[in-house]
Amino acid sequence: MKFERKKVENCFADSRTYEYRIPVSARELEEALPNPWEMRRNEKLRRPVFIAEKEGIRLKGILAGNTVRASFPETEWERRQREFEEWLEGLEIDLEKNV
Repeated sequence: MKFERKKVENCFADSRTYEYRIPVSARELEEALPNPWEMRRNEKLRRPVFIAEKEGIRLKGILAGNTVRASFPETEWERRQREFEEWLEGLEIDLEKNV
């Protein structure tokens, strides 16, 4: 899967948070996450969201949107980011239904 990445600016020093624009909904990405990601959804919000966590990586996204934010742990953030992006690049979701 192709994606666009940009660093998210915030008030935290040494923040390792990035926004990923993807060609599918965040709901489809969340459903494609393999175990052992810990998942939470809040469907009661006006714009339902999900949060998924694994080994210090935290993903957040509005389920109907096509962007997700990923925060990586301060230690080993470059390796964790690289592994996440490799997984994301190799992810195959049927894009035909999103046209």
